[in-house]
Amino acid sequence: MFSLIACMLCLQGCANHTVAFWSENDAWVNGTDAISNYSNGLQLTFSPAAPHEPCADDCDGQLFRRFVDFMNIFEAEDEAPESEIRLRYGLSHQYFTPDNTQIAVIQTDDRPYAGWLSTSLEIVNERLVSDANSNDRYARSSTGMRVGVVGPAALGEELQTAWHRIRGQSEPQGWDLQLENEPGFVYTLNHERQLVRHDLSDTWSMDVIGTAEAAIGNIYTGAEVAGTVRLGYNLSPRWTAKTMADIGYDAHDIGTSPGFSLLAGLTGRYVARDIFVDGNTWRDSHNVDRTPWVSDQILGLGMHWKRLEVRATIIRRTDQYSTQSGITLFGSVVIVWKPSG
Repeated sequence: MFSLIACMLCLQGCANHTVAFWSENDAWVNGTDAISNYSNGLQLTFSPAAPHEPCADDCDGQLFRRFVDFMNIFEAEDEAPESEIRLRYGLSHQYFTPDNTQIAVIQTDDRPYAGWLSTSLEIVNERLVSDANSNDRYARSSTGMRVGVVGPAALGEELQTAWHRIRGQSEPQGWDLQLENEPGFVYTLNHERQLVRHDLSDTWSMDVIGTAEAAIGNIYTGAEVAGTVRLGYNLSPRWTAKTMADIGYDAHDIGTSPGFSLLAGLTGRYVARDIFVDGNTWRDSHNVDRTPWVSDQILGLGMHWKRLEVRATIIRRTDQYSTQSGITLFGSVVIVWKPSG
């Protein structure tokens, strides 16, 4: 079903949108037989080629534009240089399982089975800011909303079972114990700033990006700070999302010249709620003892040429619950296609 919806959306929007397909899986890092707490994620996102234009007095009947303006509490300043508002919307699916999927009873020391099917809208306000030495660097303030459903309606069991059949693996046995159906949302506020930008030569550059984010919702509530260092050949001053969960751009300013980049990042996160660990909000369900302080360590590689960009990232995540048997290690891969012109 996900593939059918994705194809329909792509046929409608590919001509004038940047299109990105994301795949996250522990198998990208740990091997095809590995299960590492976060089992699989798929996401298809679309970013209009043209910036969003806020409504003035000419938006009669344009409900979506008015809704974006209502949601956008960080509207870019008109007088700021290169100020613009960018949109990104998407469809995503994730599922989480215990390490051992061949046990058909509740595993009290491991996380519950859960699927999460959602849609998202992100509003990114970007502008150039100048430091004391008149060096221009980019800054972004963003708002994101993700809504969807957790539980059998999210089709986590069907997707994992089909995937295991394709790969000739044993079918998972514990999905009858998954979280119950629950509508869900996450509302996110994010600020990112290019703290350092240094051109090493005509073609080689490096920069440092700082991030602060807060989110609230029955799916996830928490706050985080992060830092990312990039080094690249023909490195765009605009940075991109590192994982499916990130707010931001899917593609660099891809020119005709090929380029590539390396990145390393560190995230510190306080988690006040995580439905995939804490269980259902309004119903009794299996849950485990959440660890509030979580860290991500990230290494990534990206390549771009003309309209195509490919990036791969490895994420090492510390324990999310007290009885977790080991760190979460997974890979995130994204293929991006930009419109011509």
